[in-house]
Amino acid sequence: MWKLIASISLVLCAQAREGLCAQARAAVVLSPADDLRLAVEAHPQATTFRLKPGLYRLQSVAPKDRDVFIGDDGAVMSGARLLETFERDGDLYVARDQPVDPNAMVHGECRRNFPRCGHPQDLYFDGKPLRAVAKKSELGPGRFFYDYRHAAVYFADDPAGRTVELSVTPFAFGGHGRDVTIENVTVEKYACADQQGAIGDQGQGHSWTIRDSEVRLNHGVGIIMPPGSSVLHDFVHDNGEMGIGDGGGSGAIQDSEIASNVWNGTDCNWECGGVKWSGVTEWIVTGNDVHDNQGPGLWADIDSQQMLIDGNRIERNLLAGVSIEISNNAIVSNNVFTGNGARRFHWGWYGQVQIQNSHAVQVEDNTLVLDPRRGGNGIVVIQQDRGARHMPKDNRITGNDVTLAAGDGVVAGWFADYRPNAFAASNVFDDNRYHVAAPDGMFWAPNEWTTFAAWQATGQDVHSAVDGAP
Repeated sequence: MWKLIASISLVLCAQAREGLCAQARAAVVLSPADDLRLAVEAHPQATTFRLKPGLYRLQSVAPKDRDVFIGDDGAVMSGARLLETFERDGDLYVARDQPVDPNAMVHGECRRNFPRCGHPQDLYFDGKPLRAVAKKSELGPGRFFYDYRHAAVYFADDPAGRTVELSVTPFAFGGHGRDVTIENVTVEKYACADQQGAIGDQGQGHSWTIRDSEVRLNHGVGIIMPPGSSVLHDFVHDNGEMGIGDGGGSGAIQDSEIASNVWNGTDCNWECGGVKWSGVTEWIVTGNDVHDNQGPGLWADIDSQQMLIDGNRIERNLLAGVSIEISNNAIVSNNVFTGNGARRFHWGWYGQVQIQNSHAVQVEDNTLVLDPRRGGNGIVVIQQDRGARHMPKDNRITGNDVTLAAGDGVVAGWFADYRPNAFAASNVFDDNRYHVAAPDGMFWAPNEWTTFAAWQATGQDVHSAVDGAP
């Protein structure tokens, strides 16, 4: 059923693209010198706007219902101001008269060494964000200090011959519009706060389609998907807190690359990663390449349900590959997992697939290759005190191929720091294939390393096989 839904959605997307080609021929043509906001206000709903090539600085748009934005190749929307005038302040440089946008938010929970992660203004040298510090005395190469009281930006690096930019504008596309389409546009360097998207703002709209676009180097989230939205064939990378978030409801992320997100110092125990969603229904994630995010790759949270995660490559993410947390009714199938969560072995965390206090999750026919040197965890079920209705049950892990050649970790197991003797029998591992370097210690139940034979004695993987790692 889920695969049929995904196939139908791709056909509809192809048909929609043909319609956009016809719309583009009758579009309102805009250039970087035009004010996009005023252009949208001056035209009725369902207008198609064509963005000619060039850099659209400090532009922010609230589309009307059924508006379409199609960029020519090379159309770039930037939320950053170009800085060209600097003074010396001892060993430092300073750019003065740099007020913040009054609509910019301050939001987020920061890691200890990143106290300014909640402030969305970033300084870029040649397209690379510098690290914000909270005191002028902490400045050094690769760092900047924003003196908000005096609207001044201090840094130690010599700006001569460099492109220096300061992110200012909170979002590129936002507002409450329905059935909005954004196609072939690059969106970069917006001062969106954590949990706010450069595209989508706070997800107040409905049924947006973001297609064939590149979303990069924004402070908070690259794209916040309003309910009913689709992200198709996009490249979402190097955003500060997260690549993609959601506004609830249904949605689809297909054939996109979500990579190298998480650099602004947000605490990942709060939220970060490649993609995170919560409270969704009918959520499809297929055919994507999710890699090298400095947090989880894909994270479902807070009563999300009816999810299909199929046919993705999920590789080298710092924490879990896929995390299903206090949610239900998900299929995780036909994915390739490689080297996720290999930073260190830490109980049941950072698995290629981790099912946290969730139920009715099917993990089937996936290929998992843990880091060949450091190891990591394979497929794990975690039981904690998250309320009676969130005890893990009815989870089935079948038909998977898991390799752990070296390092610390488990290929399969269940972990409990709450009621370890009350693990529901409806949680089943079976018909899996394990390739391990040390079969006498690569499983876990419920709170200790165990052999494959002892794991089978608990009733798990009774029809599975284990052999040596290649």
